[in-house]
Amino acid sequence: MNKAVVIHPLDDSYGATKILAYVIAALTRNYKIEVWYKSNKEFLERFLAAQNFTQENITYRLVPSIPVVHSQIFNIKGMLGLLKELVAFTFIVLKMKRSIGFVYINTYAAGLASFICKLCSVKNIIHCHENQKHKISGRALAYLIRKSADKIICVSKVVRNYVCGTSKNTPAVVIMNGITDIFSEVIDDKKIERHNPRFLIVGRIMPEKGYWFLADAIKRLNKDIGSITFSVDAYGDAPPNRPTLVDEYQEYLKSNKLDNDIKLLGFSQQADREMFNYDVVLVPSIMSDPFPTTVLEAMRAKCLVVTTSHGGAAEIITDGVNGILIQKDDTCMFARILRSIAQGDIDIASLASNARLYYEENLTQSAFEKNIVNCFDSFTKEHIDE
Repeated sequence: MNKAVVIHPLDDSYGATKILAYVIAALTRNYKIEVWYKSNKEFLERFLAAQNFTQENITYRLVPSIPVVHSQIFNIKGMLGLLKELVAFTFIVLKMKRSIGFVYINTYAAGLASFICKLCSVKNIIHCHENQKHKISGRALAYLIRKSADKIICVSKVVRNYVCGTSKNTPAVVIMNGITDIFSEVIDDKKIERHNPRFLIVGRIMPEKGYWFLADAIKRLNKDIGSITFSVDAYGDAPPNRPTLVDEYQEYLKSNKLDNDIKLLGFSQQADREMFNYDVVLVPSIMSDPFPTTVLEAMRAKCLVVTTSHGGAAEIITDGVNGILIQKDDTCMFARILRSIAQGDIDIASLASNARLYYEENLTQSAFEKNIVNCFDSFTKEHIDE
């Protein structure tokens, strides 16, 4: 049985760690897994506990030197720290090399681990959930990984375009994420409130995720919506490196008299389950979201999804069929859509049902696991069992 080392650099409650749990659970049936984690594994273990996996085939190793690229390294202190990590990580890989079948890297943030594996002649697969095409550092990292990785798994075509750049020979494959069906026994009982829909937004509170965009659309909407009651519940917190954004957003809402229209409920580990109690989920990202898990969760919960058209979500949302696409930064368009939904002019029940059907046919955990296992099996046949 081949041994795979899984690089887990960042442990959190968001999409990438959940997807990693699905990957590990699927791989433990055919591979011995050793998870190298940088500092924490609480959320990963919590997500794994909910999965069906072979417990005896997974072990853990604390590896603080896993090199991670993030915004705070771009100074003298940060670069020296990264260099120290690279050296230490190289020695660990060399020491463990003979016992490693291959390395699976969970995120492009740890892409330098792929480079180290290449230097040490260790086969490696990297999973890209990111789209950093707009950043010089992101393009540089993508170039380095193209030269280092033996296989690149991309969560969407948007991500594949970022990963491949102008190269035609990049070993990249698109495997859309999938998530477990937690509503299978109750989904048929869900009723959509067309004339009094409940709205929800979930995600980090930051401009890139569309929170300010949403506020501006509602501000425009309030000028002429008349007597219709309209409000959006929001589950989310600030990113760790920008903790003041929640206070800034609260002040923005208050100064524009929108604090009753957008209700900040804080972070919730049950946000994906709470979606079942809503009719419309808003994902108005300004950034080009690679493949937002929130969209998958909303489709699973049989909600109407309203999202921007320039990211990976547009690869699974067909406008007017199983969701609604809007243009980023177009507050007039966003306000018109919100008004039409609030006034009952859109058949949200039909769109939500189509979204649920698309999820059942394409985005389940079983579909994802099948594609992942096939990818890893073909990889080992090509690179390991030579």
